[in-house]
Amino acid sequence: MSGLFEKTHKLFVYGTLKRGHGLNGILGNSEFVKDGWLQGFKMYGSGVPVVIKTNNPEDKVYGEIFLVNSQVLGDVDVVEGHPYGYTRTWIEQLGGVWIYLGRECSVSLNNYYQPIENGIWEKVKYLTLD
Repeated sequence: MSGLFEKTHKLFVYGTLKRGHGLNGILGNSEFVKDGWLQGFKMYGSGVPVVIKTNNPEDKVYGEIFLVNSQVLGDVDVVEGHPYGYTRTWIEQLGGVWIYLGRECSVSLNNYYQPIENGIWEKVKYLTLD
């Protein structure tokens, strides 16, 4: 009965938390809502993606929206290092969603991150020696 009235949150995920990616299991049985694009945000990548707000309408990021409960949101906070790694931020686009944003200074000061111009994070394949 207690779960019946549990608060849910709309969470926009764009990288390793997307369906079919390595950390999606953290979302458990969270309900997938829809795919969507955010404008005014730019994606950068290394081994993991980072998104920063640019306010440039030509910049866009693709992601997936999930309905998550407070426990799952807290678990994702831990994985994303909120508030010291990525910062969970409320934005009004797509009907209002939470998103984890990187810090612009960490992207601009680090040549390791490369812009992902199409705004879509693809699975990273790691080479292994067999």
